[in-house]
Amino acid sequence: MDALEIYVLNVGQADAAIIRTPGDNVIIIDAYDPAKIKYVLNQIAPGGEVSHLIVTHPHRDHYLTVSKLLTDYDIHRVTVAPFWYYAGKSGYHAIINRIHAQQIPLRFLAGYERNYPDGGTYPEYSRELYLELLGPPNDILKDLHGSKAFNPNHLSIIARLTYGKFSMVFAGDAQMEN
Repeated sequence: MDALEIYVLNVGQADAAIIRTPGDNVIIIDAYDPAKIKYVLNQIAPGGEVSHLIVTHPHRDHYLTVSKLLTDYDIHRVTVAPFWYYAGKSGYHAIINRIHAQQIPLRFLAGYERNYPDGGTYPEYSRELYLELLGPPNDILKDLHGSKAFNPNHLSIIARLTYGKFSMVFAGDAQMEN
């Protein structure tokens, strides 16, 4: 098996993960500290390309560096948590608008998605590297939004990266309701 590299950066209250797949695709899950993110990307992606950027939910400590990434790197695809519910007094909507203005493919994830970053489809490539994304289901969001229990952590996308027998979960700030 070719090398899979995973960098989990402690950025204070949150984490950011940068993944380089065996096919040299770069995936970023959440982006907070610009200096740390840039340092790792300069080491592993000197060409300035990011295959997939995932923002797990609309808390500032999970997306603050996205604007800088959009300026400094060629980002091929973005997946974000649905934002039509309360996103707080943040720049989350501005980030969404900027991604749209740059015509980067954007997906608002509610439900399940399975990706093969290095190519392939299920089941032929079921032993290859794949990334599963689980977003909040719309009906639960609707119910939570109408209650006093809702907070943006309920929007968290949960990701699971699998490569052969190795598997790792990136939970954002998922709550029990997720």
